[in-house]
Amino acid sequence: MALRSCQKPNVATDALNALLTHQGSWVDLNQEYQNALTLLQREQFVHHTSKRFIKCYNPKDVKDSAANPDCDNQIYIEDDFDEDCDDLVCDNCGRYILPNSHSKTRCLEITVQLNFPKITQYLERHLGEQQLHFYLLSKGVYTVMSPYGIVTLVLLDICTDHRHLTIDKLKVMPTLILNVRAKIPSMIVEVPIISVADLIHDPLSLTDLIKQTCQTGVCEVIPNYSASILPFRMISLAEPKITLQEKYLEIRMADNGVSINGIVVIGKQASSRLLIFRLLLEQYWQDFEVAKPSAQHTFLNINQLADLMEPHVGMIEDLEQQIRRPLNKMQKVIQDTLAEQLGLPIKRHDVIETHGWPGCNSKQEFGYRLNPNTLLFRK
Repeated sequence: MALRSCQKPNVATDALNALLTHQGSWVDLNQEYQNALTLLQREQFVHHTSKRFIKCYNPKDVKDSAANPDCDNQIYIEDDFDEDCDDLVCDNCGRYILPNSHSKTRCLEITVQLNFPKITQYLERHLGEQQLHFYLLSKGVYTVMSPYGIVTLVLLDICTDHRHLTIDKLKVMPTLILNVRAKIPSMIVEVPIISVADLIHDPLSLTDLIKQTCQTGVCEVIPNYSASILPFRMISLAEPKITLQEKYLEIRMADNGVSINGIVVIGKQASSRLLIFRLLLEQYWQDFEVAKPSAQHTFLNINQLADLMEPHVGMIEDLEQQIRRPLNKMQKVIQDTLAEQLGLPIKRHDVIETHGWPGCNSKQEFGYRLNPNTLLFRK
């Protein structure tokens, strides 16, 4: 199972471990990581998706004389994109990237998702191949019988019954933890741990660890109390429920861009997005000044936005690329940023609301406005 292409010790294990434990995407994997990904795919331990993109500004693009050094936005290249006739616009700064996209450096982004059922099957298969009898106690928890004794084997990432990790259990049964991605808690007792990457690289190490676990035995006797080694918050049944105070979204426009509750959601380099947001804000204030009810606040379609933008940026040639896509990008960035940094359950249309005109199916007939139902502005 070890990677034959590795030229130095532990490189394969490090690459396997990194791919398994990293939650997110990778850009331009080197050869060692590509080999590790091939192995993981062969065993169906992971699913992956790949997308190609160029950067609006990339120091490697020596032939790109129109580069904007303030914008490193990633622009994804669709599979059906035709570089000879399709337009490409940066939805961050509004820059047109036309035939010179031929000469821009392509980057490959790979997103890896773990396939835990296959990892579980792999574990059970190797337990059987090594003549280790096992019994499934609960999801991710096994009793393993070996020539050296009996141990409890816990696949930490999918274990849902944490009673097997309480002090009471650890005092009576030797336990071995198998870990994929879950963050190992700070434990008050010593419990042997093996990573799935090490197991994939050397399946026989599982037998050795089970032997060592049996020989070491249970943890030292400690005061008689039952607690989980995982850091769960203690909850009192008598504790009163906390009433969450209603919060409003505070929008500010400053030199560094647009911020909501102190978090920048549209940076100053995103000139086209800033302009669109200002136009929506101006329309909001016009409706606000004449005391329009929320339901009657005006929606601006992208044709109207194009007319309002042209005095600032000149002729709008591509409504889809220069208006609709930046608007969609703004909605997603605002939602994701506030959810990640503030933990707010923001929906896509809570700040910039989209409305489809009745009886029209054309994308150009969609309207946009700052949502008067969720935003609070004061004079």
